[in-house]
Amino acid sequence: MLPDADGLQVLGRIRMHPSLAELPVIMMTGKVEPEDVLAGLAAGADGYVTKPFKLSALVNAVSVVLGIE
Repeated sequence: MLPDADGLQVLGRIRMHPSLAELPVIMMTGKVEPEDVLAGLAAGADGYVTKPFKLSALVNAVSVVLGIE
């Protein structure tokens, strides 16, 4: 858990910042409930990886976000 904000708040700040708004963001979080995943994606995350994670899941998320097969 982040000390002064949650991931959705940080994502919101990124999406509101003019030079960062288009930056691809993959959330990596311990929040694993389906509603958490939906909230992250609805807030503008390009990908969502839950912890603990497998390296293959992270690589897959990055590949999808970057459009790499």
